[in-house]
Amino acid sequence: MQRRQFLQTIAAASVAPQQGIAQTGHDLAVVNGRIMTMDSTCPAAEAVLIQNGKITIVGSNAEIEQHAAGIEYFDAQQRVVTPGFVDTHVHFEMTCLAREFQVPCHTPPYRNLEGIFAALQQKVRSTPKNQWIIGRSSFGLARKIEDGRLANRHELDAITLDHPLALFSGLHVAMLNTPALHELGLWERGKKPPRGVFIDLEPSGTPSGIATEVWDLLPGYSVKNVETALRNHAHETFISKGTTTIGTIPYSPNDLRADQMLQARGELPVRLRVYHHVPPTMPLSSLLNTGFMSGMGNSMFRFGGIKIFVDGIGFDAFGNNLDDIKRTQAELDEFVSSAHKAGIQLIMHALSTKGMLMAADAVQAAMENDPRPHRHRIEHAGGLLYRPEEMARLKSLGIIPVVTPHFWLGGPYEVPQFRSMIDHGLNPVMVTDTTGTVPGSSAPLRNMAASMLERQDGGAAPNAREALTFEQALWMNTASAAYSIFEDHEKGTITPGKLGDLAVLTNDPKALRGPDLLDMGVDATILGGEIVFNN
Repeated sequence: MQRRQFLQTIAAASVAPQQGIAQTGHDLAVVNGRIMTMDSTCPAAEAVLIQNGKITIVGSNAEIEQHAAGIEYFDAQQRVVTPGFVDTHVHFEMTCLAREFQVPCHTPPYRNLEGIFAALQQKVRSTPKNQWIIGRSSFGLARKIEDGRLANRHELDAITLDHPLALFSGLHVAMLNTPALHELGLWERGKKPPRGVFIDLEPSGTPSGIATEVWDLLPGYSVKNVETALRNHAHETFISKGTTTIGTIPYSPNDLRADQMLQARGELPVRLRVYHHVPPTMPLSSLLNTGFMSGMGNSMFRFGGIKIFVDGIGFDAFGNNLDDIKRTQAELDEFVSSAHKAGIQLIMHALSTKGMLMAADAVQAAMENDPRPHRHRIEHAGGLLYRPEEMARLKSLGIIPVVTPHFWLGGPYEVPQFRSMIDHGLNPVMVTDTTGTVPGSSAPLRNMAASMLERQDGGAAPNAREALTFEQALWMNTASAAYSIFEDHEKGTITPGKLGDLAVLTNDPKALRGPDLLDMGVDATILGGEIVFNN
């Protein structure tokens, strides 16, 4: 993105009209509920009164009825009511675009490449020539299908040579046909690919079509396309799951424009906190030159900060380990210190212990020059923290570890020490990190269930000692999550003065056992006192 384009886009975020959903505020009395407030001063209640979009009273049905004359009632019918879920790491626009425009090739239901190829061929028949076709399949595609391998360029060329075609296993591993390799500038022999991109070669030196980290090279979607995707899928994918705040990581200016336009028209009832991916969406200098600090905006749309990759996925498309560190320690220190000094929060991707410790070193260097409360986060660190001394180090630096429990469902990897992070005084946060790769992954309740279940019962906890209670998992998705984005003063607990954002659950999580926890659902979502989803 050019600097001028970026300035226009982010400036629009601060002045875009925000009439409609949850701006003027709504009045609602929620009664006959089992309210889990997540507020230690009043942990449980029967009812909640919301006036002008904010919580005014938390107490008994009788208390609320005394002050709710003329106000709409919502009868919770003894269902569990929690704070609205705060999902602080979501590829929001990308997920909706995947559901609208891309070919679902997930495993299951597909069991082999033949079935996936048939799905892609069907898309070819309805797609104009030269237009991109993108297939989205599961993490670890090769080990989940009968073929036991990835597709190559020749097989994808047989599907079409009239369209650039990319089939993704997860978001980091891609299979490309010849037109796609040309379009992305990856065909020329001997040409060094962009930093972090790995291209597999045939014995002749020609690309095999298998590559890693090419997603950022793909062309973006138009504003109209993003609007269509959000309008058709945001409600079902996120809002119906009880999510009221999303930390989104847009991939283009058009993503941001579509977000703001739909919110202004009252068509996007979810609060957004935007984290810019720097680079590739813009250079750090462009962002710093705006003078914007984390928190700029209003309750519906705010600038959150910067997402950076300290490392990549740590292996190539075939599972071979590689050193995928994106910067030297000196470069990372300079980047983190510059953003930190400017009052910008960082969420730093690290999938290796080396990357996590480099991020910690960079935060320490920034704090030595400019000590202040920062709430910088290391995304995925929750899956790397196994040693008490490393947990202590992150705590001492004020770094927040982030974890995605559903990533470990059915995977062959080490599993997170969920409860140990809490016991060591950290403020871990649970996120869905939804991209469109895993169907159903946008549900925070499923993520919570994964952390509550032992591995032997189909969950992600290594043992009963590390499995979380529902209250602990909920805290990581509400109060702790709100803290991690500097919004704990206005959300995360059901407390007078905070925003009237609630989730009404279908089941009582405390009454469920074993794999049944994975089926926890949401019956209603309330945003600023407005019922935006009611099952």
